[in-house]
Amino acid sequence: MAEEPWLDSAPFRAHVVHLMSASGLSVRELAALSRVSVRLIRRLIRGRDGRPVRRIDPLSAHRLFGVTLLEARLVRSRLVPAGCARATVLILRERGRSVGSLARLTGLSSGDLGRLADGSLATVCQIVELRLTAALIELDGSVDQVTDSAAIATSGMSDAA
Repeated sequence: MAEEPWLDSAPFRAHVVHLMSASGLSVRELAALSRVSVRLIRRLIRGRDGRPVRRIDPLSAHRLFGVTLLEARLVRSRLVPAGCARATVLILRERGRSVGSLARLTGLSSGDLGRLADGSLATVCQIVELRLTAALIELDGSVDQVTDSAAIATSGMSDAA
């Protein structure tokens, strides 16, 4: 099976700029939503050493175009099951992040963050999940590793219940 060729980055750069300006998402939030690296989005927007990036890999291109403007706008109001967010909070707490820093990061009160951690919250706004995922990506690097880790932790929690 032949690998797909790399693609011209111009339409993806325009898409990223449009999504961010129209939705208000940060680079980190958009990276978490689209499951691409923060570095890729920054390079698309700013270039590398002052020169625009000319090509993008097919997987990242597919992931970026998979995010619609409607989806990007809804992350602040869409409720999602809290399982992945809870797993990510627990991982971040194990790795030394304080309750206060996570509350500031997510926009949740310390009390709500505690309820998320102990499983009392059934749902959270999707933006909370994205911000937590972005924080974990900063620690671990790979988007796929982070989402896989949260999925494993979530399945372990449901097995324990």
